[in-house]
Formats: sequence, structure tokens, C-alpha cells
Amino acid sequence: MCSFLGSVSAVVSGNGSGCQSQADIEHACGTLPVKLVSFTATSESNTTLVAWLTAEERNSAVFEIEHSVTGRAWQKVGETAARGESNDPASYQWIHRNPAGGMNYYRLKMIDLDGTFTYSKIENLEFKIGLLSAGIVYPNPVCDKIHIDSNREIVSLKIVDLQGRTVYETSRLSRDGISVDRIAAGAYQIQMITKTGTVHTDRIIIF
Repeated sequence: MCSFLGSVSAVVSGNGSGCQSQADIEHACGTLPVKLVSFTATSESNTTLVAWLTAEERNSAVFEIEHSVTGRAWQKVGETAARGESNDPASYQWIHRNPAGGMNYYRLKMIDLDGTFTYSKIENLEFKIGLLSAGIVYPNPVCDKIHIDSNREIVSLKIVDLQGRTVYETSRLSRDGISVDRIAAGAYQIQMITKTGTVHTDRIIIF
């Protein structure tokens, strides 16, 4: 099956008819599996609202949201079921609750029932958030213990993976630091909430 986007630029991937352009696909397939009208990523407080609109869908299975902090290495962070068959416009939304401090890149992977897929254009936005106003986290990268140097009272701390799963949580910070021995190596978000309710987020690397 062929895959291509109508009004939004995309990469043609995994189509069985060897289509390299929209004209090829229309000739080989007759109809476009998903006509994507728009794809956006906007900041909402300390989260990202990912939204997209389709004009119609044919044999669509699922939409996967992919995230990157480099624009090169991508990771799936969420998914939403597609309508499958629809002649009517459909709007979708998904919230990334743990974006990284700094630049964030998003793209939409549109997968058909036969496994072929296309990518949307890439959207990016920057979160100018960090821990310096609440405290300093060190060392980073870390292999044994994380230490927090802060002049504010921190009432909650979480370590969250890129899929939004909390792997560590505490309401009491120890002077001995936070052991990461039982946390798998990789990139994580560390979230701190101060007594005044301010949320501070940054990225840490565990190895």
C-alpha cells in the first residue's frame, strides 16, 4: 500500500508500490490513506500540546507521536488510535507532560492497517526551564547518586522517563543524595516542586 500526505510535507516510507511522489501514489493507489491538514506542537505551561487534523482517512490504524531532543534520534512517547475509515475531518490531541528543558522536536508517524507508514513534518519548540532557580542537580551525567543543592524548600521530587513513567519519587530529600543504582541507564526528566508550588524541570542522564 502507498502512503503520502496531501497538504503537509512528509517522508514516504514502507510503501509496497515503490511510490516516490504524490503523483505516483495517486496513480497506483487511487486514494490517499491519510490526508493530514495540519500538525502542530505548542507549549502549555510546562507541557507540550501536540495536535493534528485530518481531512479523511483510509485504512488508518494508529498515530504515534515521536520525540527527540536532537532532531536525529527519535523515541516514541505516545500513540492515539486512528479512525480507520472516515470521510469527515477529525481532530486529535496528545499532551507530552515531560518535555525536556531546551529544544524539543516532535513528529507524527501515521501507520496504516498493512503496516506502511508516513511521517509528518517536524515541529519544534523550546522550554526555557531549568533547575537553577530552585537548585543545582549534580553530577550530570550521574552513575551512582544525585545531589541537590538548593536554597528553597523542595516538597516533591520525581524522576520520569521519556514515556512519562515515574521511576522514582520522594517528598524528603536526603543529604546523602538520591541513589540511581536501580534505575536503568538512559535520559530522564527530573521534576522538583517547591513549597510555593513552582515546578522546575530539567534533563538528566544516568549511565
